[in-house]
This record gives sequence, structure tokens and C-alpha cells, in this order.
Amino acid sequence: MGTVTKVAFRFPEATWDADTQYFGWIGPHPGRWAYVVNYETFSDTPVLMPLSFGAEAFEVKAMSEADMVADALAALRNLMGPDLPDPLDWRSTRWSQNRWTRGAYSFPKAGSGPEDWDVWQEWGGEVLLFAGEHTTWDYHGTTHGTWLSGIRAAETLLDDIR
Repeated sequence: MGTVTKVAFRFPEATWDADTQYFGWIGPHPGRWAYVVNYETFSDTPVLMPLSFGAEAFEVKAMSEADMVADALAALRNLMGPDLPDPLDWRSTRWSQNRWTRGAYSFPKAGSGPEDWDVWQEWGGEVLLFAGEHTTWDYHGTTHGTWLSGIRAAETLLDDIR
């Protein structure tokens, strides 16, 4: 199971390039807050959302909420410069600590392939259909993989009742 930890910061105004949708950097902990989504490119809201992936996501999830937010904001200031204003507010995710998800997305281990994802489409026989990004190799780990697998499951169900 892959995981990602996100902290979305809302600022009073954008002091960064509003046309750049993604920022990236390699800090002292590669993978920690290394990818930043700029909401300003698709909304009128000055929000930056740094993400931590993989092992670093597990490291930051072990932090207190205050320490995690401070760590993410320090990374943003390293990337954007010291003039980045204080955020008005923030929200965070901790997918790996959610008892219903226990992670953010499926993640293939070394040596796995499409056949490992296909098995999820077969389980349940005529009684139960599975949908979700974990059931499609082509789009595993993505929101559109979830959407497309739901369409596939619905089409299978409709074919059975026609």
C-alpha cells in the first residue's frame, strides 16, 4: 500500500508564480514535501499543497500535527523563499492512519505486474464485484483509475442483468 501525506496551506495572497501548477524540489529528505500543487492555477484560491510520498510520508505521519505543519511550512519557505506569508489556515491528510483506507493508493512491489491487478477483477464471482484503482494495472494509484474501474464494474453488472 502506498501512502501520501498532504498539507494544504491557504495564504492571504499568492506570492509565487500563479501560472505554475506544480513545483518540485529535493530537500534534505528526498520525498518529503518534494512535490507542491499550486491551486491558484485552477481556482481563485491562493493555496499551496506540499506532499510527502513513500517512506517520508510514514516519517511525517509519526509527527505531531503541529510538528508536521511546521515541517511542511519550512519546506515551502525553502522552496518559495522567506517572503512567503504566514498561512491563514491549513488542512492535512493522513491516509495511512485512516482505519478505512490504511493507505492512499495501491503500490506495486518489485516483480509485480498486470496479472496481480487482474485478480481483483475476478474475485467475488457472480455475487461481488470489486472496483477501485487497485483493480486496474493501467491506472492504478490514480483517481481516474477508480472512476474507470467503477464504469467497468457497472458495465459488467448491466451485462449480467440484460
